[in-house]
Amino acid sequence: MEIVRVAFARSPKQLSREDFCEQLRRILAEQFPDETVERVTIAAVSSCAFLAVLQGELPDAIESRLTFGLLWLQRARRLAPAPRPRCA
Repeated sequence: MEIVRVAFARSPKQLSREDFCEQLRRILAEQFPDETVERVTIAAVSSCAFLAVLQGELPDAIESRLTFGLLWLQRARRLAPAPRPRCA
């Protein structure tokens, strides 16, 4: 079996979102210099996350991202290990 990647052109909106991710990564690095930004992506992550929307996105796109963020947060909380009891 051979898998061949077919060349494709990215849409202006996709390019704009990629630029936004890079800009957001720089802003986070500047605002939190003691932290390391490993990756900025639109996919769910396992430890710490933020949700941002490019200015000018359509309301439907904003609502879908908010919905995704809330669903992801619910899943992350469900899968997180139970907190350890604290000793008094």
